[in-house]
Amino acid sequence: MELKFFAFALAVATAWVPPAPAHRPAVAVRMGRGSRGMAREEVDRSRRQSRVAQLVRSELATVIRDGAFLVKTGDRVDAEVLKSTSVLDVSVSPDLRAATATITTLGDTSAKREAFSWLVKNERSVRYALAKRLKHSKRVPAVTFRKADVSAATKLMDLIDRAADDGGDGGAGVIDGLDFDLDLDDEAEAVEEAAPDDDDFAALLARQAARRATLGGSAEGDLALLDDDDDELDFDLDLDDGDGDDDA
Repeated sequence: MELKFFAFALAVATAWVPPAPAHRPAVAVRMGRGSRGMAREEVDRSRRQSRVAQLVRSELATVIRDGAFLVKTGDRVDAEVLKSTSVLDVSVSPDLRAATATITTLGDTSAKREAFSWLVKNERSVRYALAKRLKHSKRVPAVTFRKADVSAATKLMDLIDRAADDGGDGGAGVIDGLDFDLDLDDEAEAVEEAAPDDDDFAALLARQAARRATLGGSAEGDLALLDDDDDELDFDLDLDDGDGDDDA
C-alpha cells in the first residue's frame, strides 16, 4: 500500500507543470537601428534611380540622334529632325522598370510633331536599341516620351525683356519712378544757398533795432523798416489791411 502511494506521489510530482504567469515580462525593442537602416536603404534607392536615369538619358540621346539607322523600324523619318531633338530629362520609377523622357525639338511645329510621333510610335524599337547599348545593365526600363513645354518659358523671357525695355524710359537710374542717380548732397546745397544766412539775419535784426530807436518806434518808422527789409532779403511781406486802418 505504501509502495503504491509513493509511486503515485512520484508520478504527480514529475508531471506537474507550473502555471503560466498572468503578465508576460516586457521585452525591450530597439527601433533606432532599424529606422536608420530604412533611411539608408531609401537613400541608396534614390541614388540608384539617379544613376540609372542619368545613364538612360545619355544613351537615349545617342539613340535618338542616330535613330535613323540605329532604330530598326519601317517608319521613315527625317534624320535632321532627330538630330535636332534633345533629351532634357529622364525620370525612373523606384523599381527601375519604367522611365519617362522629356524631349524637345528645334525647328517649326511640323518638325516637332514629326519627331515626337515617330518616337511614340517606335517606343519598342527605341528600347531595343537602348538595350543593345546597355548590355551591362541588369534591366532596361521601358521608355515613354513626353514633350517639354518650352512655350511658357519663352513667354516669361519675353515679358522680362519687355519690362527691362519699358523701365529704361526714365534713364538708367530710374526704377518704378524713383531716380536712384539723384545726388541728395547737391539738392541740400541748393537749399542752403537759397536760404538766408544766420549771420546776415542777425545783422539785419541789429540794424532794425538801431533804426527803430532812431525813428522812435512810430508807424511811419515801422513801414520804412519793412521797405528796407524787403530790399535786402527780397521777402514777400503781407500787411494786414485792418492794422493799416487802425494806424491811419
